[in-house]
Amino acid sequence: MRVKNEWFREDCAMDGKRSTRAEGVRFTDFAPKGEELEAWIRENSVNMQNGACERPGIVVSPWFRLRIGGEEIPCYAAKTTRDPHSFAWVEVDAGEGEDFALEAEIITDRERVFNTVLPESAGVEAESDGRVVRARLNSCGSFTFTFDRVGERDGSFRPLTVLVKRREREVCPSGMREVVFEPGEYPGDRLTFDRPGTFVRFRPGTYAFESVRIAADDVTLYFEPGVLLSAQSFSPGTNPEHALVCHGRKNIRVLGRPALDMSLREPSRAVFDFVGCEDLEFSGFTVVNSNSWTCCFTGCRNLAVRDLLLIGYRTFSDGVMLSDCENARVSGCFVRTGDDALEVKSTSDSAVRTNGVLFEDNAVWTDKGVAYGCIYESNFSQHGVTWRRNSVGYALADWSEHLGCASVSIRGDDPAVEDCDMVFEDLEIYSARCSLATVVMHKGGCVRDLVFRRIRAKEARLNPAVAPGFIVVNVKNEDNKPCSAFRIGRLTFGEISWNGHELTAESAERDIVFDVPEDFPADRSVILAEDPGTNPARA
Repeated sequence: MRVKNEWFREDCAMDGKRSTRAEGVRFTDFAPKGEELEAWIRENSVNMQNGACERPGIVVSPWFRLRIGGEEIPCYAAKTTRDPHSFAWVEVDAGEGEDFALEAEIITDRERVFNTVLPESAGVEAESDGRVVRARLNSCGSFTFTFDRVGERDGSFRPLTVLVKRREREVCPSGMREVVFEPGEYPGDRLTFDRPGTFVRFRPGTYAFESVRIAADDVTLYFEPGVLLSAQSFSPGTNPEHALVCHGRKNIRVLGRPALDMSLREPSRAVFDFVGCEDLEFSGFTVVNSNSWTCCFTGCRNLAVRDLLLIGYRTFSDGVMLSDCENARVSGCFVRTGDDALEVKSTSDSAVRTNGVLFEDNAVWTDKGVAYGCIYESNFSQHGVTWRRNSVGYALADWSEHLGCASVSIRGDDPAVEDCDMVFEDLEIYSARCSLATVVMHKGGCVRDLVFRRIRAKEARLNPAVAPGFIVVNVKNEDNKPCSAFRIGRLTFGEISWNGHELTAESAERDIVFDVPEDFPADRSVILAEDPGTNPARA
């Protein structure tokens, strides 16, 4: 029976959008209770890096129920470094560009203080009467409902993220050969696809498997809603390196709405390992408990990554990593990770170099690492990267001065390597315990033409024993090299604010920490601090 609430009268406050039918995605009925639930929660304290878990990583959330238009939507939970994070997928029956309105009702397990929906720029209207939150969702995206921000509590405790995406149903294109798989066990190489022009369809249900390998061009893997992939090791003493691997292939599509649980797999190498691929589309996955770097793309060209939900807590469980990739876009993702979230780096000797990369319309929470950035590893120069219209819910890591919501960190073993022409703009931060923007040089190299603009943090608190400021430029010189091994070009900071304070040209001397050796050849003249409103490209 459809629940109709006066607050959702369709003749008012719908902004002209029609009420739209939506469906949830069901992955599992595993719902531990009592001591079993407590044991499941505790596993994040004993498996931070080594060893497989004893229990599946996705459970039915005991903390939330969700209804859309009166219809029940499955809610799940996954472990994080701190507390379980609940999530739900909502597929909207609306075409591309078609307006819609969803009436959402969230029921909590107990009376909780509702705070806000993140990102706040999404403008989601919501109200609460203690155990029920009612909200109107008018667009696609990730919407995180936060609770219990009272006194010293920051509101990051046991949230719910609702992903709203348009329904996608794939059919086998004419001329391709369709292969259909049913739920079951698939040990060894049984999921190897080495025939060009193959469309592989996975029916809903649970798949216990060791590894998926794409070994031909023109292959599409399509996972229907409700597929749960459980990565396991069937042979004693073996541990497959990757859950999915594809090297040197063209015209590859991996699509659908599956969930991948890495809880029962020992730590290995990257979960998804794409190397040297061209014309690649990767979307729709939920991944929990990554046992290594989650989504790795190395030496790839023409890459589209979108609509991922990644929740991890293990060390090195980075979200989406593009290493030496060209012409790539990452969009519409929600990432909460035990390491860095959305990043570029250079780890290979590929002929491809980082260029033409865009991270856009993503949302992240970081428990232990950097939110968005060019991260440390720098075998070769990188340039042409933009992070635009992204958000940070909670940046909770405060253990090192290099951490930031927006960061360029260069290892610089080779002084000739450059990180340049990179832009961070329109970044919304709700709560941060680390610096907002950092530029860190570890052993050498060059950083130049970096822009940090329109970065706004509602709340930011630093650990004074670790972070020297909200904006930091730091030459660490970890190998005590001559200062000639380091070069800094123009660094632009503009329209950055935190706790109601705005960076200006006059405050830059105080607000931007320039931490370099005494004999460093460059001075603060490399820093351009724009006054609010002086940027001609201001939105």
